[in-house]
Amino acid sequence: RISRFAKIAGEMVPLERLEEELHDLYGGGDRVLAVAAVPDERRGERLVVLVVPAAAGAVGGLLDQLPARGIPNLWVPDMRDC
Repeated sequence: RISRFAKIAGEMVPLERLEEELHDLYGGGDRVLAVAAVPDERRGERLVVLVVPAAAGAVGGLLDQLPARGIPNLWVPDMRDC
């Protein structure tokens, strides 16, 4: 990844913070995912989650738990981008 932040709809989103939250929800241990930003015509950028195959099935449940941990909805990647 080139940048530590994504800019979505004018708001700066810290990619490392999302990774830390997702890894904490997953159970720590080995790093099994990364969050990156790709260009998006409507919002400037959008977030994608890159995940190892062994953890791919857990990503949807992890994303659903982020708002309860205080992560703004704008920061939560869409399941289609995992």
